[in-house]
Formats: sequence, structure tokens, C-alpha cells
Amino acid sequence: MIKGIVALFTSGAIFNPMILLGIGFGILFEVKMTYEQMMEQVYKNYHFYLLALLLAVAYNFVFHKIYCGEDCDRLDKGAMAGNVIFSALKFVISSVLTIAFIEVLAF
Repeated sequence: MIKGIVALFTSGAIFNPMILLGIGFGILFEVKMTYEQMMEQVYKNYHFYLLALLLAVAYNFVFHKIYCGEDCDRLDKGAMAGNVIFSALKFVISSVLTIAFIEVLAF
């Protein structure tokens, strides 16, 4: 388990802003709610997934723009759309795994 945590830091994956936001939300959910409340009020509610999508769109259009080519001023819409979906997935998965990690440590 320690090897996996060290690998997250050495690869730099944990410093991705969407993953850090997911970890923050996971910690917040774990502190404020019981496990049953989380599953019912957060992960079964589509508003959480819309929030993840909104945060991913904002992050990708403000900080992580992808252009068509080296001399092009247009955004690559296909690559940006894929990156938005992947960023939203990173947010949701990191929040779920943070909750699972805290639950394992709290036994």
C-alpha cells in the first residue's frame, strides 16, 4: 500500500488539479456524512456528476487548452472534449477512492 502511495507522488499524478479537487471532495464527504448518506445523497444524484463535468470544462478551457497545431490559434475541439470527459472521470474516481481509503484506515 505504501508503494502505491509513493508511486502517486513520484509520477506526479496526485498533483493534477482535478485529482486534488476529487481528494478534497472525498475528504469533505467522509467528514460530513455517513457512508449511507454519501451513497444516497451524492453518488446517486446526477448533480454531483454535473458538478464534476462543470469543473472539468472550466479547468480545461481556462488552464489546459489544446490547440490544433503549432501555428494554429484554434482550439482542437475533439481533443478538448475527450480531455473534459477524462478530467471529470478523474475527479469522480479520486473522490470515491479517497473515501474508500479513509474507510480502510478507519477500521
